[in-house]
Amino acid sequence: AIIPAVTLTELWGMLDQLENGFLGISFFVIVIGFLTILISLYMSLDQRQREMAILRSVGVTAREITYLLLVEATILSIIGTLSGLVFQYVILFTIGPIIEAKYSLLIPIAAPSTRELVIVGGFAILGSLFGLVPALKAYGNSLAHGLQVKN
Repeated sequence: AIIPAVTLTELWGMLDQLENGFLGISFFVIVIGFLTILISLYMSLDQRQREMAILRSVGVTAREITYLLLVEATILSIIGTLSGLVFQYVILFTIGPIIEAKYSLLIPIAAPSTRELVIVGGFAILGSLFGLVPALKAYGNSLAHGLQVKN
């Protein structure tokens, strides 16, 4: 005979392990996203060095250029987090009914909780902080270095 309480306890234990696995995967996806922001801004700095030198020559201060790069990183972070939220709900609305019809498993679709919004906001802020490294590098670049003719 099967005891339902024991079987359900084992099932929920397996689902907890699956959920922890998904949390681990999502952590690494977020870290890779932050590193992508850092690398893309850092690599584009070499390509945009002349542009920044021209901005400096017309009176833009190094602090303002640093601010521009931080704003760019912040915008990228916000766009990334918002598109992630939209993508999540698109998947929930499209796949949720299929899972419910096929497996009788209801996935409730609700607005993000305050805790989730704080986490998403924290990721957006953290992503903008990753733009600090290329911004500080741009701050240290000299005007003469960016205006040199490269062969």
